[in-house]
This record gives sequence, structure tokens and C-alpha cells, in this order.
Amino acid sequence: MGRLSPITAITISSLILLSLFFSNPVLAQQVCNFPYCQGDPYGYQNKGFVLKNNPFFCIDIPPVNSHYILSNVLFSLGVWQHFLPKLKMHYLIGQRSVSCNVFIHFVTQQSIQANGLTIPNFPFSGAATIKIPYDDTAGCGKGSVFSLTKAVEHETGHALGLGHFVLHSLNEANLVISGKESSPSIMVSSQCGALSHASVTALDGMQVMKIRS
Repeated sequence: MGRLSPITAITISSLILLSLFFSNPVLAQQVCNFPYCQGDPYGYQNKGFVLKNNPFFCIDIPPVNSHYILSNVLFSLGVWQHFLPKLKMHYLIGQRSVSCNVFIHFVTQQSIQANGLTIPNFPFSGAATIKIPYDDTAGCGKGSVFSLTKAVEHETGHALGLGHFVLHSLNEANLVISGKESSPSIMVSSQCGALSHASVTALDGMQVMKIRS
């Protein structure tokens, strides 16, 4: 049997790597650079955004399963309030107020292709808009986990000014994604079910207060 030419060998290796990438969500997660980014320091990335005033949430009424979804949203906000005892949080459901600086809208997962999305400085400076899917598809492939509460907690962290939390290494990232190691922050990447094993922590609360000081 003849030896493979260098070009043929490289082509075969490339095809193997591509097949592994598209069949393995964890490998895809690594290439996305979250929750580990090579070269980035451990800890929170700089979001460059801070709410002007105390958080005041205006929450839309979801088009379906409104009681269930709103219960999860309020639970998530309550978790944040627990870790932010000095920061009074208010909310309105199905209403608008000039005091509102965080708007929560419910959309289809397909429309944003994510577990959640936070847009800072909209509709006016010092405010943020959160978009949360009201359907239960995470869009990350077979076996992925979508948690409404975790998505709201994560996006609320962004609205409060937190960037993503970068872990020490790919190995640590895989341990967090698999649930074998606790996440230090809710702000690890929300892609492909990583948030299913993360929670708001005291570290998150301290970081929010730090950037607001």
C-alpha cells in the first residue's frame, strides 16, 4: 500500500476535525471562545455599560404560557435581589413607566438564535432591553438544555453591567459545562446549555456593586 501524499494527509485530517466540530457541541463551544477565551484574563469581561439608576424592570406579558414564564422571570429577579440587598429592584408587568430602565421582551428563539439577548443603551441612554425566548428550544443541537430562569438571570447580569465571565482554561470550561465543577458566575457563556450548571453567585453581586461605585 502506497504512502499518502502530504496534501492528501492534510485534507483527511481537516475533514476529521470538521466532523468532530459539527458533531460535538462542546468542541463547537470551545471554538466560540466562551466560556474560555485564550489570551483573555480570568474573570469578567468589560461590558462598558452601567444603568444610570436603580434597576426598574418593565416586563411584557408573554404571548403564551404567561403565568409560568412570568413566575420564572420574577424568581430570577428575586435571585439577583438576594445577592444585591443594597440595590432596590422594582418591576412592572404589562405596563410602561418613565422610571423603567430595563425592558424585558419575549420573542421566539429563532428570531434571536440565542438563549437570550441584551441590548444596552436602548431605547435611551443608560437603559437596556432584554429579549428572552418564550419557546423551549435552545438551538444548540440534540441534548442541549434550555432553562428560562438561567437565561433571565444571565441576561439580567448583562443589563446590570456585567460582561461574560472567562474561565481559566478549556478544561475548566468543559468541567463547568458538564456540571462536574461549579461555575463561579452566572455570566459564563449561555451558549449550548452551559448555563444549566451555573447560578448567580455572591461574586456576581459584588461585581455589580463594584462597577456601580
